[in-house]
Amino acid sequence: MIEELVLEGFQGFKHARIRFTQGLNLITGRNSTGKTSILEGIVYGLYGKLPDAADSLLVSRLVPRALMTVRLRFRGVDGRLYETVFAGRLTSDGRFRSEKTGMIVDGKPLDVSRQEELRRRVSKGIGLGYRRFLNTVYVRQGRLTDILNPKREDMDAVLGINLLRELTQQLENAEKTLSKWEGRDVKTLIEQLEEREIPDKEKALKLLEEKVGNLKREVEELQERIRKAESPELEKLLGLIGKRDELLKSINDERVAVNTLLAGAGAESPKQLREDVKRLEAEVRDRSNLLGDLKNKRDRLSARRTQLQTKAKQLVEEVKTHRELLEKGVATCPTCGQRIDRRLVEELANRKLRQAEELEKEAKPLDEELKRLDGQIEEVEKSITDLNSKLKNVKNTVRDVEKRMEKLGKLYEDIEALKPEIQRLLEELQLELDPMDPNLYVKVESTLAMKPEDLRKARRDLKSKLKRLRDSEKELEKTAKELEKCREDLENLRVREKASSLADMLVSRLREAVEEVRSLKLRDIAIRARRIFDSLTDQRVYTAFHIDPDSYRVYVHQKGLYEKIPATRVGGGHQTLIALALRLAILEAVRGSKILILDEPTYGVDSENLPQLIESLARTVENVGQVILVTHHGLGEEYASNIIRVSIGDDGASTVSQE
Repeated sequence: MIEELVLEGFQGFKHARIRFTQGLNLITGRNSTGKTSILEGIVYGLYGKLPDAADSLLVSRLVPRALMTVRLRFRGVDGRLYETVFAGRLTSDGRFRSEKTGMIVDGKPLDVSRQEELRRRVSKGIGLGYRRFLNTVYVRQGRLTDILNPKREDMDAVLGINLLRELTQQLENAEKTLSKWEGRDVKTLIEQLEEREIPDKEKALKLLEEKVGNLKREVEELQERIRKAESPELEKLLGLIGKRDELLKSINDERVAVNTLLAGAGAESPKQLREDVKRLEAEVRDRSNLLGDLKNKRDRLSARRTQLQTKAKQLVEEVKTHRELLEKGVATCPTCGQRIDRRLVEELANRKLRQAEELEKEAKPLDEELKRLDGQIEEVEKSITDLNSKLKNVKNTVRDVEKRMEKLGKLYEDIEALKPEIQRLLEELQLELDPMDPNLYVKVESTLAMKPEDLRKARRDLKSKLKRLRDSEKELEKTAKELEKCREDLENLRVREKASSLADMLVSRLREAVEEVRSLKLRDIAIRARRIFDSLTDQRVYTAFHIDPDSYRVYVHQKGLYEKIPATRVGGGHQTLIALALRLAILEAVRGSKILILDEPTYGVDSENLPQLIESLARTVENVGQVILVTHHGLGEEYASNIIRVSIGDDGASTVSQE
């Protein structure tokens, strides 16, 4: 039920607040005072638009750049209280700009900034969509009996089957569209793709993939070979290998030198050489000890010999002295002072000579022994000298060997230090070679290194292969896309074929459903309309109503006639009542709000029939909760529960007064 309408800057109204009640709401006034604008305000307040009227034409021209606002409060079929607001104004170039759209339900604002969302909620609240409302509830001037012979699309919308019909038509169009593809038959295209085009493309694609794969491998191998040949890693690796080889050569030289030294010293190893030193040192010590012993013995013998020789010499000297004394005739010994006796002196001299001879005789073997000892000493000294010389040589050899062994150790350390870096570079260059392989340089160089002319040739080959690869890849990509396009086309065509079959089946079923729904609804509406018609008049002249499912034209079965006649052929008063009954029956059938809005239904009715029509309209309140009726000034006031008088004020604006 419509409860209140507020109009601001809407058509001829500056401001108006209009209350509506249950029963008959009579809007009365002279021509062109704004009565119809109130009805249009209700429609705009519900749906935010009017049929055949742009929003820019609804803005009042009474005030420049006026803000047009329409507020409507109504009770929905769900019992809730709805309030809507639509507001906007004209821009400088005369276009309408919406500034506010809102809805409140039971006092709670809803987020419905978009008009489509608001219309959807209003349609649900009032139980009627925009087209149903216009074709059932809202009856514009002179259009009351249009429902007796309506437009097919209007009645389809009223019955809610326009969507089904539109869907059916769309499905028919879809089926025709889906059965063709670029003007050619879908089934024929599917056969061509499955049997010829796709297999040919697949075969060509496989060959191209193999070709591209081979070319990629060749290019990668050539690129890798050139990269490695030009890479600083290769140069560095060869340098390290060269350094390693130099170290290995030095090691070999040192080994040869060591072996030569050992061979020269008559040793097989440094250990044996050190043992030779110990042995020679022991021999030198033994010989030195022997030499000492011999010298000691010689010294003792020499001392004894000297002693004997000295004694013998002394005795000889004494004898010489005694004889000289005798020859001189000295009577007294100048030494001892005794008297010299020639005979005694001679005896003493002879005795001393004998003693001297004995001493000489005793000393003579000592000379031989000393000579022998000197020979032994000389021999031992020579052997010691030889041993010391040999020991010195061996020690020098040991020192030289140790120096070279130390150098060998350093060389080995240097090689071990190079080994990890050589291994890393081999791995980086993807070479599975032993970093200590003696032929490593030759192997690496033969594998990776390239001569300048070979490198230039490799670059030319690479350029040629890259071009062939790019061309092949383009061809492969093109073929792959063509194959994919064929497969997509095939899939799409299969989908289209299935969809076409499905659409054809749905069209048949929807047609059956539409006709069944239409027949059932029209039969129900006709029965309801007959019952409502009988409640509006005490005349029982019709036995049944019938609505043609194809044309929606209304027929009546009049008593006394053997066949139905069009409702448009009965009397004008009955046409009005039948039309009212049909509209009310439709509202019942679609379960919409029980509201009827009539704009000048008395238009064109002669004065004799006006009272009867007004009475019939007033009685429709028994079937609907609320009737909003626009009439000429003064008509039907006796039946109204709410009278809304519309007039033009001094300022030219429409005004409303209510009792």
